[in-house]
Amino acid sequence: MAHFSVGDEVIIRFGKYQGQKVRVIEVQPADVYEVKVADGHILLYVEEGLEKEKEGAPNTVCGGRPGVP
Repeated sequence: MAHFSVGDEVIIRFGKYQGQKVRVIEVQPADVYEVKVADGHILLYVEEGLEKEKEGAPNTVCGGRPGVP
């Protein structure tokens, strides 16, 4: 299980912003992370909804559901 710190760049795994790279701006109790999207939205995600960015991975936005382009 990966824990994220303030300033980490991560990728959103699920939902409307799936596939977008975001920066963790605040860590809250119970592994809830406040993140800021490039368009300025502030979102809250649990740890399972985020993943570390892979080296050399393209920064693309996926479809609304996993496995659906």
